[in-house]
Amino acid sequence: MSMSPGGSLERVVQEIFGPDPPDYLGDPDIRVVDELSEGWQYGRDAISSYLKLRGVEDPKSRLDNLHTYEFDQTGIVTFELQQVYGLNGLEREIVAPTTVVGRREGDEWRIVLIHAVATLAA
Repeated sequence: MSMSPGGSLERVVQEIFGPDPPDYLGDPDIRVVDELSEGWQYGRDAISSYLKLRGVEDPKSRLDNLHTYEFDQTGIVTFELQQVYGLNGLEREIVAPTTVVGRREGDEWRIVLIHAVATLAA
């Protein structure tokens, strides 16, 4: 599945965290911080390799309380990510206030930052 050109940054974020996420993870220089790495990952290829190496399986995400701000060529989406996934044979459930920053290139949004502050769900 590839990103559809045009549309809102919010729609792109929903596709990324959807049940059939596109292979496209964002800008080649994307920055991501999450609960698995407990630090920053730099670059689309490194992030993709890292997720495969960690053994993340069957992620299911729900995005609540979305707020989207688009300014010319830049956009910000904030939301609460509720996610369940398998990790090394165990199910893991998190809640993560999340910020996604995008940059518009032509009529497409490129994700440049995903910052998630996760805690394990009770």
